[in-house]
Amino acid sequence: MVAVERGDCWNTYGLTGEGTVDEIVQKTRRRNEELDRRCEETGRDPASLRRSLVMWPPLDPWASSDAFVRLVEDFRSAGIREFFVMWPGDERVELVERAAAAMPSLRGRLIEPLLVSMKKGFVSSNGR
Repeated sequence: MVAVERGDCWNTYGLTGEGTVDEIVQKTRRRNEELDRRCEETGRDPASLRRSLVMWPPLDPWASSDAFVRLVEDFRSAGIREFFVMWPGDERVELVERAAAAMPSLRGRLIEPLLVSMKKGFVSSNGR
């Protein structure tokens, strides 16, 4: 797998037709577990391969006032640490502001598990 052998980051997405959001989260979790296994088989620290997600329908972070936080938390539990979103349009800019206000709290929830995994021995060569 190219991401394991040469990549800095593995990026994924969920498209309409791939199932519900919960099914996409589970599929992403399985793919991440496979990436971890392949990293370990090749001697690569799994934590050295960043994991990211592009959010577009059905993963719409602007679908409701809590959709952004809910999607980040769901996919964080599946191993995703970086999130890309599309501008929702000027008519929903208040949802962007709400998401921006939630980011400091989400970052705190992302950093603590990373520190725990680093203490367990998975520290990448670039310090991440």
